[in-house]
Amino acid sequence: MLGSGLFFASKKPILDADFNIFTLRTKHARCTSQGVLCVKVLLNYDECGDRHVGYIANMHTQAFQGSEAVLLSQLTDALIFITLFKEQTTQPKDIIDFDIVCGDFNADNMSPADKDVQQHLLFEEYQDVCVAKAGQDMDWAVGTELRQCMLHHLDIMDPDNFRKILVDDSLRRLYVLDADVLVHSTHLMTSIVQPGPEGFVEPLPHGGRRRVDRILYKGSTEIYKIKSLLCVTTGAFGAFSAISIYKGNEIFFDNILMPLVHTLNPETSHKVAIITSKYGFFPRSCYEDPLTLKTQVWQMNFDNPVGIAAGFDKQGEVIEPLHKIGFGFVEIGSVTPVPQPGNEQPRVFRLQKDGAVINRYGFNSDGHEAVCSRLKLLKSKTSFVGIVGVNLGQNKHSEDPVKDYIDGIKKFGDVADYLVINISSPNTPGLRSWQKKQHLEKLLTKLVAARNGLKSSKKPPLLLKLAPDLTQEERKDIADVLKNKKCCIDGLVISNTTIKRMPSLSDRQATEKGGLSGRPLADLSTALIAEMYRLTEGKLPIIGVGGIFSGKDAYDKIKAGASLVQLYTSFIYHGPPRVSRVKQELDELIRSDGWSSVAEAVGKGHSSQK
Repeated sequence: MLGSGLFFASKKPILDADFNIFTLRTKHARCTSQGVLCVKVLLNYDECGDRHVGYIANMHTQAFQGSEAVLLSQLTDALIFITLFKEQTTQPKDIIDFDIVCGDFNADNMSPADKDVQQHLLFEEYQDVCVAKAGQDMDWAVGTELRQCMLHHLDIMDPDNFRKILVDDSLRRLYVLDADVLVHSTHLMTSIVQPGPEGFVEPLPHGGRRRVDRILYKGSTEIYKIKSLLCVTTGAFGAFSAISIYKGNEIFFDNILMPLVHTLNPETSHKVAIITSKYGFFPRSCYEDPLTLKTQVWQMNFDNPVGIAAGFDKQGEVIEPLHKIGFGFVEIGSVTPVPQPGNEQPRVFRLQKDGAVINRYGFNSDGHEAVCSRLKLLKSKTSFVGIVGVNLGQNKHSEDPVKDYIDGIKKFGDVADYLVINISSPNTPGLRSWQKKQHLEKLLTKLVAARNGLKSSKKPPLLLKLAPDLTQEERKDIADVLKNKKCCIDGLVISNTTIKRMPSLSDRQATEKGGLSGRPLADLSTALIAEMYRLTEGKLPIIGVGGIFSGKDAYDKIKAGASLVQLYTSFIYHGPPRVSRVKQELDELIRSDGWSSVAEAVGKGHSSQK
């Protein structure tokens, strides 16, 4: 294939095979036969009639120096092609026994020069067993060539087990060949590779060849097996738990599962929530959105007005599962141009007595490149039709914050359904000063121009996220700026977290620094929604967020002027069933007031609208 010499050998007969070839789109790629060959093989049928299949993708990517941006783009395209091929060829009863990507990546898994490539989404979706952490690997991780007699050994069939073998010096000698290394590659690490005569080096022991030809594993453990394991290992209670999770039993979540999750520290439990969402432990919601909840904003059709706020899925990892849970839209981020770790831990605190959370994450982000790659991959799926917003932030030590936001608009402009400019987080020094009139006018003038100047035909709505702690004068100033044609954005997100600490707070962690969200924020954010709705004369759609735990909370914000609403803290405390509960209660309240749709109820809390 494309000069790669791919062939497939199997110990068992192959019953059927399907394949497709995708040529990478850059001009250089077309001239040098760079592309991806995707192959699906049918191995056998089991006693239940399920089809056991395997996927292999072989790829050849950019080679010339100074072409990292092109290589990153090609890796994204390749991952999209692979995903599309699997989507097009997967059948209902397919059980995937293996899913492998191999070929010439023209970047190794160790060299600092290739670090950006090593952090590409492809290497999250597929695992290189030779990599522990990008740029910080053992010398054997530069290259691994197996002894032919060990190719079918059971110990290397599982990526995790294979890695254990490679880490063990004595075991590695049994599986991995020795190899020589050429020193003229700019990617080799001088601390590992010592030059020899005539451009060669001494042989590195036990697999020391620089490896741009790599094998990546997806793994073969199906989610249904993991769910079944719950029942097998924990008996009747495990079976009850698995069924309760699957059916979204609200009592089980509130009284058993979520309290158990909350025994972990807040950041760890957040990671658990992301992982469980990512791997399908929370199934599609059984609640069918009624016509009452369907609404149109920015010429986009929302199945329901209840979304998930930015901050839960910061890196765009679980957009699709969140839609399946029942959210009408998902907002990811905040996303910064360059990856950054955020503030030191601990940086998030539960105020359980108050139904609140304090966080000082500080825009921990995987960066534009990684998050955009995930979003492009998702949007390439014909089966995904959800609405996704991207919340944009600036890097903590940015020398040009305006450019950070412009870069975000350019990066996500053709893949995001809407963009949010976050200048209201309390956890990035100086960020909230952008809400001052003189700064805001300059900022929005440039950002609106950048959005309008996007080359793609799609111009995503541009929204501004505001803090709930604005003074009355600042609120009026912002409304005045938004009336300026050059600063004419498309909507507001109200509100971010607050730095205020209400006297009613009773939890001992209430004194922690950071932004407060949850129940104590509800009235504050609803009041700001009503005020900005009035000041902008109801002309700007508003997404209301802050302290929504019930349908009534959501309805209060809609009557105050919000066209859409978002959950965050209540989802953290109560899990997926809370989404359906809020929607069901909201539907009942709208209909009980005689409205036939969400849109009819927007702003009806104002005396002039009744």
